[in-house]
Amino acid sequence: MKTTFLTYFCLIFFTTISFTQNKNECIKGKWKRVEQPKKELQIEIGNNNSSSKSIEVTLTFQDNNIIKIKQGPQNYEAKYQLNDNILFLGNRKYQILKLNNDSLVMKDNHAFLPVTYKYFRIISH
Repeated sequence: MKTTFLTYFCLIFFTTISFTQNKNECIKGKWKRVEQPKKELQIEIGNNNSSSKSIEVTLTFQDNNIIKIKQGPQNYEAKYQLNDNILFLGNRKYQILKLNNDSLVMKDNHAFLPVTYKYFRIISH
């Protein structure tokens, strides 16, 4: 009985470690935002055409837990950490909704209205 329990515990433990390492490897590379972020509740007041212009955003996740962010003409650099389905970028926390070789979808629940960001991979690590 103890041996069976220990075997299941070890299996679950090493599977969890392997899954986390795979996510950390999967996120590395360069990602480009697909579209403007979608807010959970959209309220349109007036007709402001300047807000409809798309700003190009790219994220580059590197080996040393550094992310390089290019947002239009601006460039930023920060530390990142990926734990389970939570991505920490500097002092911000995002929920990972989808992460595979082609797409990254994350949600910022800490904004006034939650915002979902969608990216596709343009360069693998």
